[in-house]
Amino acid sequence: MKRIVGTTAATLAALATIGFGTASAQAGPPPIAPPAPGQAGPGANCGFVTTAAHRQEMIIVEAGTVFCPRVRDVYNQYFRALAAGRGPGAGAGPIQIDEWTCSTNQDIMAPFNRCDSKFGQRTIGQFGP
Repeated sequence: MKRIVGTTAATLAALATIGFGTASAQAGPPPIAPPAPGQAGPGANCGFVTTAAHRQEMIIVEAGTVFCPRVRDVYNQYFRALAAGRGPGAGAGPIQIDEWTCSTNQDIMAPFNRCDSKFGQRTIGQFGP
């Protein structure tokens, strides 16, 4: 009996260590991965930028491999251009930033910003917390 109790206690301790049976395993969505420090591929978080409307937006790589600091700089230039009134029409772009073309989807239910490069790289900005 002593051996079974010891094994059960060890098993429960191991499961608790990896998150089974604890409140933390049920505590909402997983944390956002930290931004990639350099080159990043599809699905990677390239960090946050502040939009022309002063909202935080997380940049996610959709296609290709990008250098995250460069992509954040492109988005910042795009938002500065929008704030300065350089966007055509309703101020949603497209606006050319070097090899990138950025625009804003103005769907009221799911707005997002997007930048595509002439090399096939594609990123999307998702509103953050």
